[in-house]
Amino acid sequence: MLAAQPLMKIKPTLISLGAGALFFLTDVLPTVSNHQFMSFWTLQATWLLVTLLALGYAIGSTIKINQYLANKEKELRPLKRNLLTKLTKQFNKWSFTMTESEVAWLIIKGASFKEISVIRSVASKTNRSHAVAVYRKSGTSNRSEFVALFIDELLNYAPESSFESKYS
Repeated sequence: MLAAQPLMKIKPTLISLGAGALFFLTDVLPTVSNHQFMSFWTLQATWLLVTLLALGYAIGSTIKINQYLANKEKELRPLKRNLLTKLTKQFNKWSFTMTESEVAWLIIKGASFKEISVIRSVASKTNRSHAVAVYRKSGTSNRSEFVALFIDELLNYAPESSFESKYS
């Protein structure tokens, strides 16, 4: 399916070129040459057909893309569950409270303190104090270091030691 993606970009371009050529042949050329190739109603019917074909192609492409995304979501579900399990295990090893776990999860997801405050309906200062506890318990000093622990593990980036051996 991935090999078909460049084709999906080419097809709309070809359809656009074809529609432009049809427009030129049926509207512009007769006007310039003072010669009418088609009657008004034939021209309208032609444009209706072209529009319906383009609409059908757009709907078909949308359905295919949605099916593709649904399949990818199915493939990702077990990975997401595995990630959540590993995060929960690690949070438990660090003895995070439920609140600290929630703040840590939102930090990993990339939420700002302002966003965390809105999500949790708690003042930003409160979330910052929970974040400080998260950093202290995880042996990091800031958001970047904390998130880097998980990114390195996901990418197997840390050649000298793995996440689990370093923090077990």
